[in-house]
Amino acid sequence: MRVCALSLVIIIVLPVLAVAALLVRMLFGPVNITPAIRPFLPLTVLEGAPGQPPAAKLTLGRAELRWNSLTQGWRAPFLVSLDTVQLLKANNDTPDFIRSAQATLDPLALVHGTVGLRTLDVRGVRLALRRKPDGTVGLAAQDSAPTQAKHSPSSPSVGPLLDIEQLSLHDAIITMDDQLTGTHWTASPVEGTLHIAPEHGKYGITGAGNLTITGQKTGAQLKLAATGTRQPDHTVKWLITLAPTQPASFAKVAPALASIKNTVGLSATATFAGAQKSAWLLPNTLDVAVEVGAGALEVAHSPYLLKHASTQVHLALNQHSTTHTPAILTIQALTLDLLDPTQPNTPEKGITVQGQGVLNASDLFSPQSLSGQVGVAIPQVDFANIAQFWPQTAAKGGRRWVSENITTGLAHNLHVGLTVHSATGWKGLNVTGATGGVDASGLTVHWLRPISPLHELEAHLEIQGLDTLKINFDHGYQLIDLADKNVGARGIGRVEAGPGSMTIAGLTKKDQTGTIATQLHGNLRDILALLTENRLHLLSRHPLSFTKPTGIAAVDFTLTLPLDSDVTTDQMTVDAHAHVTHAHLGNVVMNRAITDGAFNLSATTEKMDLAGHAAVGGFPADLSYFMDFRSLKPTDVAEKAHVMATITPASAMAAGIAVGNHFDGKAKLGVDYTRLANKQATVNLALNLTPAQVLIPLWHKAAGRPAQVSAELALLDGHITGVNKLQASGPNLDVRGQAAIKPNAAPELLVSSFRIDRSTGHARLVLPYATQDKTIRVGVYADTLDLSPLMETDPAAPLKKRAATMCQRPQVVRYTALRAMRGT
Repeated sequence: MRVCALSLVIIIVLPVLAVAALLVRMLFGPVNITPAIRPFLPLTVLEGAPGQPPAAKLTLGRAELRWNSLTQGWRAPFLVSLDTVQLLKANNDTPDFIRSAQATLDPLALVHGTVGLRTLDVRGVRLALRRKPDGTVGLAAQDSAPTQAKHSPSSPSVGPLLDIEQLSLHDAIITMDDQLTGTHWTASPVEGTLHIAPEHGKYGITGAGNLTITGQKTGAQLKLAATGTRQPDHTVKWLITLAPTQPASFAKVAPALASIKNTVGLSATATFAGAQKSAWLLPNTLDVAVEVGAGALEVAHSPYLLKHASTQVHLALNQHSTTHTPAILTIQALTLDLLDPTQPNTPEKGITVQGQGVLNASDLFSPQSLSGQVGVAIPQVDFANIAQFWPQTAAKGGRRWVSENITTGLAHNLHVGLTVHSATGWKGLNVTGATGGVDASGLTVHWLRPISPLHELEAHLEIQGLDTLKINFDHGYQLIDLADKNVGARGIGRVEAGPGSMTIAGLTKKDQTGTIATQLHGNLRDILALLTENRLHLLSRHPLSFTKPTGIAAVDFTLTLPLDSDVTTDQMTVDAHAHVTHAHLGNVVMNRAITDGAFNLSATTEKMDLAGHAAVGGFPADLSYFMDFRSLKPTDVAEKAHVMATITPASAMAAGIAVGNHFDGKAKLGVDYTRLANKQATVNLALNLTPAQVLIPLWHKAAGRPAQVSAELALLDGHITGVNKLQASGPNLDVRGQAAIKPNAAPELLVSSFRIDRSTGHARLVLPYATQDKTIRVGVYADTLDLSPLMETDPAAPLKKRAATMCQRPQVVRYTALRAMRGT
């Protein structure tokens, strides 16, 4: 029993005495515990492959313990100091090591079997890491074979992180052999100190640190610095800076950075505040300012040449919910100074892009609902190089058309606003609305090449939803080459353009359609010369039959076409409506001109219509005209005209026809012209004499008594080939006949039958042709011929004129009559 009691005393009392002695010794200074640890060194920390020595062993140069309870009380922490801690590698590579490390431990936590870490200060670290192809990261001492660290099953647990008060790392150099990307990186220097302390019941982290990462082959550097301080409002603010660097240098680590070859610098301010759901201060706001240097930049698959860029972004987080973190991201300011890549040394040819926006997310990490707006403004851009700045994938047809056809001019105050929304997270985010506009001046617009362009237009562009752009313009003009336009003139004409608009539709589709609608003002000659342009395929394919047009024209012109450089006529739609005043059209009917005309004209790619009032050959008339531009069968009607003229003694005199007292009142002359596609044409003439009083030697009628004269003219390619259905009817009047017109022969009028008062029969008249002799030769074949009117004086003439008339010799007349009358 005595031996057992002694053994028990030795087992229990001696360790207690030893610990007590150690504690007493530490009261007076540090205790070197290296001799006590050395028997256990080197300590295997990484096992090697089966049958191989350990991959890594831990050695220690010196270890000390200190407890300053005499000066700080019994709650004073234990201080553990380690010097020259090395990690020896099986391949004899340079060992990883820590020059010195100091840790303070809570003595009460040690009593309860945990490592109550309070502070940790590590200095002089040299550590080599490796990332394997599978993405796992470990010590470089590990070979490719699976290894496991050697753990003691009885290792004490580390206390809660909230018990830590300070962590610091100084003079650290860490290398990374990244086998996943084939790169090698060195982090040096790595410096930092963190303080963890509660503030109003919430733990926050303050401190300072800096980190520099350098690529061993490329020399690319990433320099980060951060400082965190407590604020009077019980928050913690961290200031973070990224020294200017080139993100493309890190493309092997993050391929998305490959296109960012510019120098990028960043500064950020993060605020941490208390929230009920956590014992820690949580991120509340983040403000980021980014500066981007000169160089090529690719955005949305479009290349740009950047002179300078800057942006300021604000992120606000709502930490009140325990299930999600709503966020509001605000782009407070964005400025891009872009150069024209074709003129990089001419800064004034560049543009400045300004932007702002806001995005609301139901959750920072896994949002379901997203909504926001973004706006972009460009103070000025030159249309001559707008293609250098228009995104290549945005409205390709519109981009191509504008860049090719608006060759000069300045755009001012361009602004675009977009709204976005999603109810299914990031993948469902779509643009749901668009607004915006731009003002422009001094534009030169080639609205349909090779037709001459519009000059000096002033315009305003407006975005009408996601699918449509509308450009309103005014105060432009177009110069028209009049040569070979069938308008009887040469030189340059001018047409004023505006107000008008161009609508580009289908922006969300592969191909876009443009509709140009404008008012044109100018001389009718110049307007018709424009419609004769070969590119329109209107009057160029179907020339107008009249000549030397003039007048004042106001036109509403509409052109719809796909925005394609190879557009065909079949793809175009033309619609023109003109109001013309003071018009003159030569050779409209029987070589007669239209003067002082006022009419409306409509033209499309299929037809042209004209209707109005004018003087035809000096006679006031209502007129209409139609031309078909389509491909027609030979017997289809290609052209029609209708004229209804009013003849009075005054209008006849104005037309150069002396009627004297033979005609009084008024008569209506109707002319109907029809031309077929085979160039055959007819002209139907109808003279209504009912309202007129007629007094001529052979026949007379009182006003109000019905009388008609009509005829049908046959034409081929504009030349008269015959006169058919010649008829005259009225009181004691019935004449029927036709005219024979043969090439190189005198025209002949064949009266198949006539009844004039008491005379009946038929007659033949031969008109003068290609001779100075203007004698009309008349042959009359009558059953009864009353010549008494010819022997008498004109009943409508004065006495002196009657006597003169009786003495005049008649035209050469040959007649054969069964019965001739000289009087009753």
